Amino acid sequence: MSFDSKITILKKRRVDIWLTRILTQNGLALYATWSAYYCCLILSAFLTHLIGVEGFRSGSIAIAFLFLLIVAYFVLENFVWQRFLLHVFTPWLVLLIALPSSLANNLIKKDKKIQLDPSKFDFNHIKADELTRNNIFLVILIALASLMTISKLVMFILYKTKLSN
Repeated sequence: MSFDSKITILKKRRVDIWLTRILTQNGLALYATWSAYYCCLILSAFLTHLIGVEGFRSGSIAIAFLFLLIVAYFVLENFVWQRFLLHVFTPWLVLLIALPSSLANNLIKKDKKIQLDPSKFDFNHIKADELTRNNIFLVILIALASLMTISKLVMFILYKTKLSN
């Protein structure tokens, strides 16, 4: 086998590796994150409708469970399995889309007249008594997920620059 054909094989493998990282690993991570988020929603519905727990308490339990999942995943992703999950970013994108949508859904349920037109949507209609415990927990969870996303990006950049030196 000639030297040129070995280089061609290595280049083809690089493409395969990057396609696996981008499509397969991120796709599975997206599916797993969305499934975990949905399981927390189902847990809240199960506790409310079948067990008889009050709605705000079951929501708090689901949010606490989601908090534990997010923190555990962050620790495992960045400190235990960093080498394997270095190129996986979609769980954080899913959380940054799903958590604000849950918060918006909670706030919109209070006032049925609000239309979901982004040009007209603002938070001026929210009263202080509508800032329930679960909404405050969701805001904290959104902030935490945002910080973890930024720290994931910083760790990725630091790891890549360390490898290139």
